[in-house]
Amino acid sequence: MVPQFPRRGRLLLAATTVAAALSPAAANAAIVDAHLALTGDAATTMTVTFNENAADVTTNATAYARPAGGSGGAAACVTATPAPADCIVLPLGRHDAEGIDNNAGPFYTFFTGTFTGLTPNTSYDWFVADTQTPAGYVPGTFRTAHSGDAEYTAATYGEVHVDDGDDVVNFGARAARDYSIQGVVGATAADGVVYNQPTRPAFVVSSGDNMNDGTMESMYDRLLQGTYTYSGNAVPDNSNALKLMGSVPFMSALGDHEYKNTAQAGTASPLYYAHFPNPDNGPTGQEDRSYSYDYEGVHWTVLEASPGVHPAAFPAYWQHELQWLDQDLAAAVRRTRFQVVVMHQPPFHSKTSRVYPEYADPEFRDDIMPLMDKYGVEFVVSGHDAHNVRSYPLNAVPTPDWNADKPKLSPKVVAPGKGTVYLEQSTTGKNYDGLLDAEPWVAWSQSQSTMPAVLLFNFGKDSISAKFVRTDVLDESADPRVPAQVGRLLPTGQPVDDFTIPQVPAQADVVDPTPVKGDKGDPGTNGTNGAKGDTGATGPAGRNGTDGSNGRNGIFTLTVSRASAASVRRGHVAALAFVLRNGTVASPKGTATLTAVAPKALRLAGGTTHAKDVAAPRPGASRTVKLSLKVGRTATRGTHKIKVKLRLGGDVITTYVRLKVKR
Repeated sequence: MVPQFPRRGRLLLAATTVAAALSPAAANAAIVDAHLALTGDAATTMTVTFNENAADVTTNATAYARPAGGSGGAAACVTATPAPADCIVLPLGRHDAEGIDNNAGPFYTFFTGTFTGLTPNTSYDWFVADTQTPAGYVPGTFRTAHSGDAEYTAATYGEVHVDDGDDVVNFGARAARDYSIQGVVGATAADGVVYNQPTRPAFVVSSGDNMNDGTMESMYDRLLQGTYTYSGNAVPDNSNALKLMGSVPFMSALGDHEYKNTAQAGTASPLYYAHFPNPDNGPTGQEDRSYSYDYEGVHWTVLEASPGVHPAAFPAYWQHELQWLDQDLAAAVRRTRFQVVVMHQPPFHSKTSRVYPEYADPEFRDDIMPLMDKYGVEFVVSGHDAHNVRSYPLNAVPTPDWNADKPKLSPKVVAPGKGTVYLEQSTTGKNYDGLLDAEPWVAWSQSQSTMPAVLLFNFGKDSISAKFVRTDVLDESADPRVPAQVGRLLPTGQPVDDFTIPQVPAQADVVDPTPVKGDKGDPGTNGTNGAKGDTGATGPAGRNGTDGSNGRNGIFTLTVSRASAASVRRGHVAALAFVLRNGTVASPKGTATLTAVAPKALRLAGGTTHAKDVAAPRPGASRTVKLSLKVGRTATRGTHKIKVKLRLGGDVITTYVRLKVKR
């Protein structure tokens, strides 16, 4: 039987349910794990969250923000009289979640809220306070995104395992289970390298497995604020973790260890959802398990790809997620210049025991690769195998000598810009034995001198500059007799693999997801739903017999033809071709108008936009429509996105074509 996969609202228990389990007000109450998340328009919103470690049922909390640079920062919104006029006051929502620290099953209290109406590309100081900690806490300063496409840097983490993991040979260890470097120490070293980059990354995304047991609140404390105590009560310097979490949004995918020891198999820890208020835009019924967001012209899809059970065991669940991924990328490829996927388990295993004698979860490769090819995803980042590996650009081809339990698709190495780059990552030195570094798809892999590492990406106009950056090295001068020096790391920040990823075009036959409205639904009866429109969706409830509203249907679609010009020289004419399909049984609506709207950068010194009338094809038929678009003599070189509109009666269908302007 397929288990139920609860949404976030079912996992987080109401305060009234846990009133008896929560401790009363305590003198040592403190705000911990304060950090940032992207859940809406990154240019105008920012989500903040924290854990109050000694709250009771009456606690409430507020966050404050104001443009950076003002006297007293955001704390002045509370401490100054009168409060500065530019203060933004945000009452926070409260929820409680259960963990199993020491099998005691305590509840923890979390406060979360989203600042809205912020100004794009602006720095804000923020401050939080609650009734148990009235003095409040100053986490740091965050910055909103630009409102359009822009160049920026982002970082990814993988296999953080702040508590080291239960079967991992740690980097620097003398033998298995000799964890001479604590994962939390490696994580804070990584935080320091990321925070101190010349251009600070806009956000960090983890591919999951942030700790060994996602039901233990103390492990989230290690991850989000770097807390740890050695024997002898010595503690590591956690200032880098606090600075990074207070200024840079930290996002995460679900890994199999976020599911470990949960009360219901196949269900992630409630503490994960409490700490990571991710965008609630995933597959229906699974909204909080996969999600996506845009940032300055780049689309990030964070895919749940290790749900604590194998996808083959729950095919309906996995197919539902794949359908969402298809729709998500189809919409994104037309509005963003790059597409990125982060998923815990990799489509290409680098761990020998996961390839031989049987391949672990071959459906990850067979189901994921075609979508990456279809939509021209530039790169995929994964963890799970605890190695640092980079592939060549790859496309999927049928496996010629396929056997049962092996992937049906194999990687084909293609030229840069023609396929997806697959990256595997281990950020704090976790290193499984059996690295498959001689596989033909491997372009670069780790050595003892190049790990552990973070990945840094700089998103330019039409290419991505990327690098694995080594975060730390074991301090050989540390005195093993001094607890504070045991496992001490020296930050390096040294790039160990630099590479460039060009834009990867989507396949030309990608169907535009924008539907044309169907006919109006049938009349509702006493408030019941109206019937379906012409092959459209069911109309909503009528009111005492009035009509339901329009159904939705994909009567016509407009796609880019393979015959379209991919590049053109300045001063020349680009031949654009599009395919108009009529998928309805109804009669065509007649003449349509097709318009190519070229950006100003293409129209300089003689360039033109173009429009022409087109006869709608017969039902079930398609027609190729050609447009000529002159490129100006001084047009800007590089790749440009051209918006193409088809107007058919009162309906408008939109698609985009990328055109590269050469010298």
